[in-house]
Amino acid sequence: MIDPDRAILKFCNAGHHPAIWWKEESQLIKLLNPTGPAIGLIKNAEFTSSELHFNTGDMFVMYTDGLVEASNSDNEEFGEDRLADLVKKNRHYTADQIMKILLDEVTTFAGQFNDDVTILIIKIL
Repeated sequence: MIDPDRAILKFCNAGHHPAIWWKEESQLIKLLNPTGPAIGLIKNAEFTSSELHFNTGDMFVMYTDGLVEASNSDNEEFGEDRLADLVKKNRHYTADQIMKILLDEVTTFAGQFNDDVTILIIKIL
């Protein structure tokens, strides 16, 4: 949930790969790690949420595992580190441009996707 008036993002991550938070002020990436187990793995699992304060220029990149688990002919996965490096390197582009760059880079690396891929990029303007 995003509260633009207070510049707050409230999130809950139930076992997905961590979202990427590009922090413009510090020029650093922070990973928004899961706040609970994967849904369905633990009966009556407890889930918590976290809040963070964002600033102008910050960016959030959320994605499904099909993006980072795409693998090349050597069975090497694209991985979270490559994804984070691409986000940092291309942070000055629009969200649409970054989306295209990410998809092009992973496709070049892996040739094709073997799983569904969803990406959500939010840039704070």
